[in-house]
Amino acid sequence: MELAEHALNVDPKAKPVQQSMGRFSEPKRKAIGEEVNRLRKAGFIRELKEAEWVANPVMVPKKDTIALRMCIDYTSLNKHCPKDHFPLPRIDQIVDSTAGCDRLSFLDAYSGYNQIKLKEEDQELTAFITTHGVFCYNVMTFGLKNAGATYQRCMQACLGEQIGRNIEVYIDDIKGITCRFGMPHSIVTDNGTNFDSKKFRKFCRDGGIKLKFASVAHPQTNGQVERINGLIGDGLKKCLTGAAGAWVEELPFVLWILRTTPNRSTQYTPFFLVYGAEAVLPADVRFEAPRVTAYTEATSNSALQDVVDLLDEARDIALARTTVYQQALRNYRSRRIRSRSFNVGDMVLRLKQERPSKLESPWEGPFIITKVIPGGAYRLKNPTSGKDVENPWNVAHLRRFYA
Repeated sequence: MELAEHALNVDPKAKPVQQSMGRFSEPKRKAIGEEVNRLRKAGFIRELKEAEWVANPVMVPKKDTIALRMCIDYTSLNKHCPKDHFPLPRIDQIVDSTAGCDRLSFLDAYSGYNQIKLKEEDQELTAFITTHGVFCYNVMTFGLKNAGATYQRCMQACLGEQIGRNIEVYIDDIKGITCRFGMPHSIVTDNGTNFDSKKFRKFCRDGGIKLKFASVAHPQTNGQVERINGLIGDGLKKCLTGAAGAWVEELPFVLWILRTTPNRSTQYTPFFLVYGAEAVLPADVRFEAPRVTAYTEATSNSALQDVVDLLDEARDIALARTTVYQQALRNYRSRRIRSRSFNVGDMVLRLKQERPSKLESPWEGPFIITKVIPGGAYRLKNPTSGKDVENPWNVAHLRRFYA
């Protein structure tokens, strides 16, 4: 028995939009080809000879990996699809419902959307163009309007008696309420002594936690932490007037400011990317902004349900903007910095981490390169003692040694 089928219900008066094929770099073309082959083998897509609606794929990095995820830009198609008002749960209420539970386990459904069939007459409307041909989806896919509502309706039909008792469902994330806090799978940290101590290493080893160290002064990791710490510190300095010890009381206000300020790279506020709507600010209440004076609970709840469907799309847009912003920064930096690299067996000097005296050399060594790590990091060996240096070092803190 089929529990769900997704229908687009496109306005018959809508004028089809045919996007021309976009240009992609070689790695992205390769990733698109691999994804198309995977989807064809799984029976999720099929090739078309002709199509009225044609969209382009968008390649977005997957979370916490360098792999690329293929999404389809269905913005034009979605404009002509009516809204499905099936209520979606509020994630904050689901999280609150887990309070007091002994255990909590998470289940993320694998290709959950793709398990629901797309209405046959709507399948060709999902056509997208690649260098390998034009294809359309046979199943529901990410990016289609009302896909979240269709999936939520299906999951509630499947797990109706369990929901609220020992299971909660948020679209394709099934949260079996069985823990309140769990052990992390891994911890990525800098080389601070508080994380590099024997006690902390033993704690991670006993708990089955993978402890991963970033290479020293690695700009893509340590720099992000330093940046947010700097923003918080600047905010606290402005709030404190001669009472430095009161920073704990001021911290929530500073964090609120950062969460409600648009980010330069994403052009969204962190609050919006979590909840799908902007926060009501104290100034809105004080000066009786329209969103405050015209507020009704029914209208607000309806609006929140509307933005949930668009939230995933907004997050993908934010991720794409961040990628473009980071690329621009890399290009700017690359024009001003001469690349430097080493090979296994090269001898190098290492920058001292403790500030030397004025007459003392800031470099120590030499050391021998024993391994090249992609991204500009290296593993070193002390030729005098014959021991390997435990943590990797970034190229920015190494220089070639000439005997």
